[in-house]
Amino acid sequence: MMRIFHRVSLIVLALGVLTPFVLSIAQTEDVKKNVLDLNDAIVKKKDEIDKLQKQADVYKKNIALKQQQAATLENQIAILNTRIKEFDLNITITKKEIEESKLELDAIRLEMSEREQEAALARARLGENVRILDETARHSPFEIFLSRESVSAIIEHVQSIEAVQREILDTLGSIQTLKMRLEDTAKEFQNKQETLEHLEERLAIQRQELAVQNGYKARVLGETKEKETLFQGLLQQLRAEQQSIDAEISNLERTIREKLKLLDQSYQGGGGKLLLSWPVDPSRGISAYFHDPSYPFRNIFEHPAIDIRTPQGTAIKTPAPGYVARARDGGMGYSYVMLVHPGGYATVYGHVSRILVKEDSYVERGDVIALSGGAPGTPGAGKLTTGPHLHFEVRVNGVPVNPMDYLF
Repeated sequence: MMRIFHRVSLIVLALGVLTPFVLSIAQTEDVKKNVLDLNDAIVKKKDEIDKLQKQADVYKKNIALKQQQAATLENQIAILNTRIKEFDLNITITKKEIEESKLELDAIRLEMSEREQEAALARARLGENVRILDETARHSPFEIFLSRESVSAIIEHVQSIEAVQREILDTLGSIQTLKMRLEDTAKEFQNKQETLEHLEERLAIQRQELAVQNGYKARVLGETKEKETLFQGLLQQLRAEQQSIDAEISNLERTIREKLKLLDQSYQGGGGKLLLSWPVDPSRGISAYFHDPSYPFRNIFEHPAIDIRTPQGTAIKTPAPGYVARARDGGMGYSYVMLVHPGGYATVYGHVSRILVKEDSYVERGDVIALSGGAPGTPGAGKLTTGPHLHFEVRVNGVPVNPMDYLF
């Protein structure tokens, strides 16, 4: 009778341990189904994004073709209309990417929930096995010996205890593995959350840029009154302004270098490649690259800089030690700061809304020299701007070069 009772007790204990896992099978299947549904939705969203991206590429090609044609009012309006469509499509793509990120976050949440459930069940199993060992430890070996009817029953009892001990070790290993997986999933969740935040920030910037493009189109139509002769006059004015600024920078740089040679012979040291830190945070991206084929004014001149997206009024920091050769306050026109550096280098910071340094002074890396601008109709922006950004040039012996080759 005692032996039968012992076996029944073991069966009851086993059922007590297994019951939570029987219940969890249905829950786990639901979670897996939800994860599969979310993965299907994510795949569909990626397909939608790919199709939209192909359409955006078509817009880019159309803009490039138009820019190769003569600079006429009709052509410029066609370019602007296509750019507006491209911006509008990019907004749609970003919205889709946000939706995709949210689906991925939901999938990760479900995965984390499943991991937590598995860990909870493993801890419950561990607790039950520990309880069994604790119950056994309350009886001396002699008491256990007397309670068994035969030697085989004693051996069976010892084997069952050893099995429980092995299961405890296995469960501890499983809990450790689950903990590591949960930590990895939590990190993945954090990364996806940051991606979502960046996408939402990009969406806000794209909406702003779309509004600026619409405003620029309205300004072009307003200034030209839809007449080709007035548009050609505007182009001549813009070209003249750009050529004047470029000549001013080149001539001034040569003059300043001669002056520096007389004032400080040691300033010409350095010799190696100039290493530049970013003058503003580049995380918002580049809106126009050096000699960018999609630059909206390319049919007027090649873009001699990179345009770094940054909010109006951002502090511009010196990327390397230098001498303030020019701090031109253009009022409601084009304002810029030019620094001369050793080794034949110079840097230019355009569309600034406020200048914070004086000419004929030295600055160190990290000094704030100006505040960014670029919003149309604001101080320092000038006419050649379609939104807030920093126009950043690097020149070697007076010739503009790609700033991306010098930034780190």
